[in-house]
Amino acid sequence: MIWLRAYIGSIIMAFLMAIFTWVWLYSESTATRPLEFEFKPRVDVEFASIRYEIGGVPLKGGNLRIEVTGPRGVVETLRPLFPCAPVIGSGLFTQDEGKIPLSLQREEFRLPPKVEIKEIPQIDVRYVKYVSRVVRIVAETTDTEDDPVSGWRVASVRALPSEIHVNVPADRVQDLPSRVPIERISVKGRTGNFIAPGRLRTDIPVKAQDFHLEVALERAPAIWTIKDVALHIALPPEAASRVRLRNPHRIEVKVEGPTEAQEQIVSADLYAYVRLKADLYAQLRSSADQNPGFSTNLRDFGCDIINEKFRDTVKVVEIMSDQDARNREATVDVLPGN
Repeated sequence: MIWLRAYIGSIIMAFLMAIFTWVWLYSESTATRPLEFEFKPRVDVEFASIRYEIGGVPLKGGNLRIEVTGPRGVVETLRPLFPCAPVIGSGLFTQDEGKIPLSLQREEFRLPPKVEIKEIPQIDVRYVKYVSRVVRIVAETTDTEDDPVSGWRVASVRALPSEIHVNVPADRVQDLPSRVPIERISVKGRTGNFIAPGRLRTDIPVKAQDFHLEVALERAPAIWTIKDVALHIALPPEAASRVRLRNPHRIEVKVEGPTEAQEQIVSADLYAYVRLKADLYAQLRSSADQNPGFSTNLRDFGCDIINEKFRDTVKVVEIMSDQDARNREATVDVLPGN
């Protein structure tokens, strides 16, 4: 029985040695396979855009697919997305925009010992830097939206400061105007004055210095109509004895101003007129000499506030406001000369 146990033991030992030898030979044999690397370079420069290419083709998903070779037992256990994070020095980017070659080293792939890369690809870096420019901010009262409290209106919108620095992509500098408008700012439910952050209105991806908008609101003036305003005729001196306004008019004039002025101003505080200019009178004069009873229609109207009390606070909005714009005219007779 002793010899039988020795025989069985030697068979088992031989079997185990065979398995061990096979495993050792398998693990030490060479294998090659493609492996995905997560390509995340570290750059200490802020770019408007940066792109990595191999042979002019952008990296898909930002990952590198490279063949590695080494002991089979190690290579076949490698998992995708090994990190590859090379440091790219800022001194390489000498222009505002351009392309530079990037030569990677084996150490930057962080592979286990004995695993090598069959061929490290040449990567091109295409970049566009930001460049600084100064622009003037254009802010208008029309750059507001929504409505303030009833009876109020926007008096002014002012940018603080009025000029700012902006960082603009180098390849879009030529598209950036020197004066840039603002995004509309809401005045919904507002009264008085307020300050709010502002934003530039441009389709260029700029990084702008912070600025604010100072919005001033004022009480909206009243608008009303003054009736029975006498219409006069404004003439060159030489026409005073030859031109008459036919059927002297009493017209309506629309004005705006403080509410308190609405109760005080009267028609006599306004001087409305239709104007006959000297050059036109010279043309009409010869016609009148040959055609007694000659008349013409004038459409050049004006109106002045002649009461000094209201001159700075009341403004004429519309003359002959009771008439359709197409019918606003006055007839004058030009008498023949003596």
